Parts: sequence; structure tokens; C-alpha cells
Amino acid sequence: MKNSGLDALKAVSQTNRLSIVKLISKNAEMNALQILRHFNISQPTLSHHMKILTEAELVKTRNDGLWTYYSLNQETIASLRLLFSELASASGTDEKIAKKIKKNNIDIALL
Repeated sequence: MKNSGLDALKAVSQTNRLSIVKLISKNAEMNALQILRHFNISQPTLSHHMKILTEAELVKTRNDGLWTYYSLNQETIASLRLLFSELASASGTDEKIAKKIKKNNIDIALL
């Protein structure tokens, strides 16, 4: 994972991209048409988002004829999970963080 996850974190800092990653995480893989059905965005906008997610190594692509299929890059997700686990352990505040996350309904399903 390049830049120790910084590119991946920047990529999902945009709401639509985070939502796209969440959607793909619930499916083995999806093509652009399948993803577009869940969003009110244009195909060029989706292509832009997918380019950023792919370059950040959050999403992998597989070409099949005219279609490109997207799936999560499990290695990047695992690296992010490890990074946050290490940060939480180093700070010694796992319990406080867990309570705050629960209180604020923060969605960390990807991590």
C-alpha cells in the first residue's frame, strides 16, 4: 500500500467514494452499471471516483469483454485495519474510542 494508507484515506474522505466502497464491500464485485443504480451521479462522475479508488489501491479491476468489474482490494483493507489497530493500541484508549464510536454511531465496518 503506497504512502502508508494516506491515499486510501484521502480517497474515502469524499462521501460518495466511501459509499461506493461500502457498496462494493457488500458484493463480490460490481460493474459500473450495477454501482450507478445506487447513486444519483453521472457515468463520468462515477468513472472519476473509480479512478481515484483504484489509484488509491482500495479497489481492484477485472476486465471481461466490454465490462470492467470492481472489487475491494483486501490487502489494502487489511493494511488499514492493522494501521488503525496499531494506532489504537499505542494510544491505550481502545475502550474510550469504542464508547465514542458507539455513542456517535460512527460506521467503521470497513475497518
